[in-house]
Amino acid sequence: MAIRRILSLMKKEFRQFLRNIPLVAIVLFAATLDPYSAGELTLDLRNFNVAIADLDGSTLSAELAGKLRSPFFRIKHRMRDTGEMESMLVSGEVSMVMIIPEDFERTLERRRQATVQLVLDGTDANASTIAISYVGGIVNEFSESVAVERWRYSRDSLGDMPLVRDQTRVLFNPNLDDGWFMVISEFLTALTMISILLPAALTVYEKQFGTMEQLMVTPLRVHEIMLAKIFTTGLIILASAYITVFTILKWAKNIPIRGDLFYFGLVTFIFLFATSGLGLLIATVADNLSETILLTFIVLVPIAFLSGAWTPPEAMPDWMRALIYFSPLNYYLEISYGIFFRGVGPAETWLSLTLLFGLGALIFAAGALRFRKKFA
Repeated sequence: MAIRRILSLMKKEFRQFLRNIPLVAIVLFAATLDPYSAGELTLDLRNFNVAIADLDGSTLSAELAGKLRSPFFRIKHRMRDTGEMESMLVSGEVSMVMIIPEDFERTLERRRQATVQLVLDGTDANASTIAISYVGGIVNEFSESVAVERWRYSRDSLGDMPLVRDQTRVLFNPNLDDGWFMVISEFLTALTMISILLPAALTVYEKQFGTMEQLMVTPLRVHEIMLAKIFTTGLIILASAYITVFTILKWAKNIPIRGDLFYFGLVTFIFLFATSGLGLLIATVADNLSETILLTFIVLVPIAFLSGAWTPPEAMPDWMRALIYFSPLNYYLEISYGIFFRGVGPAETWLSLTLLFGLGALIFAAGALRFRKKFA
């Protein structure tokens, strides 16, 4: 009888969800447009504004300057002196100035080491760091071409010179397409948001329109009402997750899924214990849908920030890095990245899965206890 009552309540919850157009729109957006748009972003350098101060005016200096080409750099000015350099950097017209010194070509013709100076706006430290590494690669490539074409070294002899050369092999994402990471990171963060929001919103909807009191006077028990809402939202979230996987990840973004999607569903189901508990806690505080959405974002921000989705844990201070173990999204991201990119299974992720289950059980228990006290 209890199962039949829960199934009847779940049917009511599905109808209530489908009638709530704002909630349906939020879930559809989180499952489709949000992760897709995140994949259009990139952490690579694009159209970085540059000025060239060519004090030499030679053929070689012009050749070097010409290598700063799109899509990485956009040359906005070419100058014969550095008089306007500071004003351009201060105004933000350019973010980097390359200064090619006088006697640049003559120094190279004498087989001596020539220098090039970069002056950068460090306001955006990440973009400036990437720009420096890109220019370093361009200058190294230019130096090799000078050694071969001007100094008559052969390519084989360059390999025998006493230089340190690195050989890199990239696994799982050979093209270093950061769009893959951005899509999955945003997908899992959005999934966290709706898994907190839905159980809270469906409960607050009952409070706001007075139907919760009507349910309380029926033979239904509090735990049956709570489980019906959790099971309903869990099915909705699992469905939206697989919609994202098959339509956005596999079809639109062509991201190879190397792991078992059934195992991903199991991990997601365990993850929902924690997020549903948070949703129940919010439902006992909020009185309308606007408050529910606001409280969801307040809860979501620290969870996402401490998960490593926005900032790598290695970049956090020690006291903050210790807090990431209290973010369920931290474990969910770690396991899901492994499933999607590296094809891992339970044997490789059992520890993270156990910690996720333990943390989720504690949060769910707190939410369920608060829910019973509020509505019993």
